[in-house]
Amino acid sequence: MKRFSLIALFLPFVALLSSCDSGKIYPQEDPSEATRTLTITGTFTGTASLPSTDKDRKLMFFAYSPGSSSSSRSSRITSISEGTETSIEISLIPQTATSFVLAITNQGNSAIYTLCSGTFAAGAEDVSVNVGNVNMLSYSRIQEQLYEQSCTSCHGSANQSAGLSLASGVSYNNTVNVATQGSVEGIRIVPSDAEGSVMYQRLTTEGEFHATLTNLKPNDTTLLQEWINNGALAN
Repeated sequence: MKRFSLIALFLPFVALLSSCDSGKIYPQEDPSEATRTLTITGTFTGTASLPSTDKDRKLMFFAYSPGSSSSSRSSRITSISEGTETSIEISLIPQTATSFVLAITNQGNSAIYTLCSGTFAAGAEDVSVNVGNVNMLSYSRIQEQLYEQSCTSCHGSANQSAGLSLASGVSYNNTVNVATQGSVEGIRIVPSDAEGSVMYQRLTTEGEFHATLTNLKPNDTTLLQEWINNGALAN
């Protein structure tokens, strides 16, 4: 009876040693949970239009893994140097991620306008992507961030209040160096002169109807001001 008891006590230790030899005590690292650092380099212009403090407009980084429409890593970017090559480092990038976008978003972090994007290899190594020259004052951003979000419901192709359509494809030619129609006289957009542009005046004058639009955010008018004062270019 004593001999049987000793064997029974010894068996658990044998099983434990066997587990140690097979590596089963310590769980294997899941590669999908390991991370690395992505460095984005580029030369950014128009950074005064960066929404650094506005909670309703943000510059967000999103990383994506193949086949997924949901980001596997996101981060807000609040500072970028103007006109010189800049490096933006994002840590905790999943090893499975292979692409990214930098986008202007709304308060809910849904993308409004993509500034730039890039791809990189999956794996454990840190990676770097050069996005070249990025103009943050492109007219397409004016169209998508300002006009599409706040203006085209009244100034679209189907509904041209005050004779003005801000629909994509016609908005530039309808505004830059074009006289207003109706009770307010002036030029809608005067290149390099935001204060002298009727559109900017109406969006920023306290108590003016257009300045109280619920969809209009502080960064939208900052963007318009910077774009106009930098020549109101159609690039």
